[in-house]
Amino acid sequence: MTEPTGAVDKPEHASMPRTACKVRTSTSDRVDVLKCHCESLGRDYDEIEKTVAGFIHTGQPTSEVVRQLEPIATMGFSHAIFNVYDDDTGIPLETMGRKLIPALAEL
Repeated sequence: MTEPTGAVDKPEHASMPRTACKVRTSTSDRVDVLKCHCESLGRDYDEIEKTVAGFIHTGQPTSEVVRQLEPIATMGFSHAIFNVYDDDTGIPLETMGRKLIPALAEL
């Protein structure tokens, strides 16, 4: 039996040089970085489930939310998580969901 050395096997991506991709801040730039990492590792970018998080208000028009998420959908994001704020418009979250969810499903 061998004695433990304290060494830990690193996943393949952990040994990739940090200079392989330039890190930036916008969502599209982050997608480009992810694509670069995938290319370096030989991994299919489209196999990765991508999620975005954001904020919406109960009174925000459905068309506005859809317009905000269209570019995200074209980047390959398949999930969106929202923090929903009630802005005292009296529009129930349920009503908003009946309009918003079907509209977003079409993206």
